[in-house]
Amino acid sequence: MIFLSHGDDDNINVTDGEYPRRKIMEKFRGNNVSSLVGKPKVFIFQTCNGSKPEIAVDLKKQETIIEDSDADPSNSEGVDSDRFCLAEGVNMPTLPAGAEFLVCNAANKGFFSYRNVKEGTRFIQTLVKVMTDYYNDKLQNKPDIVRLFTLVSCRVAAMDGPDPASKVKQMPAFTSTFTKLFYLPSCENPHEKKNPMIEPKSAVYAEQNI
Repeated sequence: MIFLSHGDDDNINVTDGEYPRRKIMEKFRGNNVSSLVGKPKVFIFQTCNGSKPEIAVDLKKQETIIEDSDADPSNSEGVDSDRFCLAEGVNMPTLPAGAEFLVCNAANKGFFSYRNVKEGTRFIQTLVKVMTDYYNDKLQNKPDIVRLFTLVSCRVAAMDGPDPASKVKQMPAFTSTFTKLFYLPSCENPHEKKNPMIEPKSAVYAEQNI
């Protein structure tokens, strides 16, 4: 779910006032919606998260940002059970009600996000660009959802403020309670001829145990 509005701290602005973000996500917890247990729930908030500007700081040494690595997590061996966390090596017969949430904010708590009146917000524009690159196979190894949002954060953080001399930035923030890797479905090009001998690609989230 994507919310585009104004906001401050932990609230988003709606027509009749302010609404806490936590109340939105509360409705989708596993104890409230059993059909969503074990499924990814992604919330994107394009709002300010406060009133302060993010300050730019100088790096002690020049760092090269690597947007993607050569490692391909999709090639790792998984386990058939959806309730098995390979990272811990223990069987999980139950899941916390708050598991499998990814909450993405355009700005870190206490800070505002930038919006260009003509081009829109830099966070959403960057998100659209990253997703477009993903479906056009311009990203190596088809990263999972968390790595995609890390890439979005990286690109937004690299941007200067409206006035570069002011040394202000924007830092998106996200929290994840994923217990496995989730991948977006593949997208077929409608202009390409389909081979009737090849099965159509699934339009559901692919899951990979960590």
